Amino acid sequence: MAKEKLSIDKAVIELERKQKEHIGANGISSDGLPVHLPVDADNDGFATTKMYKQHQQLFKQRERTPNKTDILKLEPGYYEGSQFLNHPAGTTPDTPTTWISYINVNGGDDGRRDITVMDSFSGLFWRRTIHTGGDPTSGSGAWIEYYGLVTLWSGYSKLTSEINLNSSVFYDDGTAKYRNIMVQYLTDTGNSGLALGTVNGVLINSSNLNNKLSLAAPDFHEAELAFPTSNTAKIIRNKRINMYTHTGDKAIYAQVMAGAINIQKIMGVM
Repeated sequence: MAKEKLSIDKAVIELERKQKEHIGANGISSDGLPVHLPVDADNDGFATTKMYKQHQQLFKQRERTPNKTDILKLEPGYYEGSQFLNHPAGTTPDTPTTWISYINVNGGDDGRRDITVMDSFSGLFWRRTIHTGGDPTSGSGAWIEYYGLVTLWSGYSKLTSEINLNSSVFYDDGTAKYRNIMVQYLTDTGNSGLALGTVNGVLINSSNLNNKLSLAAPDFHEAELAFPTSNTAKIIRNKRINMYTHTGDKAIYAQVMAGAINIQKIMGVM
């Protein structure tokens, strides 16, 4: 059946009637004003102050927290601030931090929460879960730290000359930007691996038994990656020691050969 087409006057009256269904439908506030019915999963309505704040956190700007806010007591939402308590990088749980962090708190039923922390300056990232009941010692029970990798250079070279990095390994004040430097390498004899060091240098070691099991001639590889400047890298030492014997001779001989370590990737570990 076709709906009746209302005149302008009747349409205005009907709109006013529907509006009054919402205004005051949720009672009267403490200041004597009618309270709008809030929106829920099944009914249209008006956004409450809490809903508005959550919307702003999600789509516009994080909520700024007051000093000495306990991360483990935050309600679900998206926050930023400093002077946090129970920060994973704090000296102690009750020592306020001095830098800005972003906090995401996702809530579940029965007190369950998923909390992530990211420091604005360094990009360091942690996660923690709180299980059923809301006890902070439940769930993961502690902060799980996530390591991130920043590719500073990639290619295939023995780096006998300085190469330019994608970004500096030091901050402007001379402190190291990365907690570690990781190097992916491949030797001329087919050995691959990862070596871990710091901005002060990365030492790479590898060994290789001859592919012919009947021939006792192992290789020992060693190379050293250095950072001549904050934006460059170079292999300053690359050696291959070959051990061998002569047929019918029980003596073992050694010879120094050209370096056989090739660099494939240099990464900063956050």
